Order: sequence, then C-alpha cells, then structure tokens
Amino acid sequence: LYGWTTYAQELHFSVPFRTSLQLNPALTAAIPGDFRIMSAYKNQWASIGTPFQTIYGSFDMKLLNTNEDNNQLGAGISFFSDKAGKTSMGLTQLNLHFAYVFKIGNTQFVSGGIQTGFVQRSTNYEGIKWDNQYNGVGYDPSLPSGETNLPQNRSYFDAGAGVTWEYVPNKK
Repeated sequence: LYGWTTYAQELHFSVPFRTSLQLNPALTAAIPGDFRIMSAYKNQWASIGTPFQTIYGSFDMKLLNTNEDNNQLGAGISFFSDKAGKTSMGLTQLNLHFAYVFKIGNTQFVSGGIQTGFVQRSTNYEGIKWDNQYNGVGYDPSLPSGETNLPQNRSYFDAGAGVTWEYVPNKK
C-alpha cells in the first residue's frame, strides 16, 4: 500500500461569509453582479502580548455568462496572511479560483470549483523563552533551549475543490 498524510489549519473570521472564497472554491463568482471585492482584518488577543493578526483580500468575477441557460464561468484570486504571537508564526497564501455554475432546473443551480495556490509557512524563534532556560531561580538565556530541528520556513503548493447546490424559488 502507498499512502500519504495531510494536515490543515483553517483561518477563523467572525463573519465567514465575507471570505466566501476561503469557505468553498465553488462560490467563485456566485454573485448577482459582475464582480466582487472582499477584504477582512482580524487582530485578536492584544492584551496578552503580541497580537495575532490576519489579513484577507479577494477579487472574483464572472468570465462567461450564457444568458439562455444561466450557466456561468467564474474566476478569482485571493490572498491572506496570518501571523500568530511573539514567534510571528505565519501562514501566507495566494490562490487562484475557478468555478462553473450549471442550471439544473427552473429553480436550482449546482456549481463546482477548484482552487490552487502557493503557501509559505514561517516562524521566528528569536526572543522565545523555553522552559529549559530557567535555572531554578530565573531565566538564563545562555542555557540551551533543548529545542532542535524546529522548522522555520517552508513553502508548498496547495489545491482544493468544492461543490455547492443553490435553490432559488423565485426572482424576489
């Protein structure tokens, strides 16, 4: 047998519908107008030291809309940067999104979407105090931390897919 393991961490926003391309790539260009621009900023836990900050922005638009059957093709781009606390443990990602909406009845639509992107994870360990650096009386930065082989930066490609179903009973 041949297998592989994946790990994931979701960004969390207080108003997730403002970051719809993060929720599902099938929502690309699922809008009443021709294009959409979205952004979000989150700054949390500032009272405990260095705050966690998340920045998000996206743009998506309809590329092809066949008026006779309401099928449409959409494309978009999104960006986010997430920095956590004193280590600035970060996740930065740039994604391209594509979706196609099919009308499957007078009142129903199904859309399928894909996204692909480039991801960079980074961490800065400067200034971190580890348990092993306490000598019983206080903190001693000259003591070894005992932490080895800690990853600092890595980059990789990411991909995802999604499907949505929409029911629109009437134009109102």
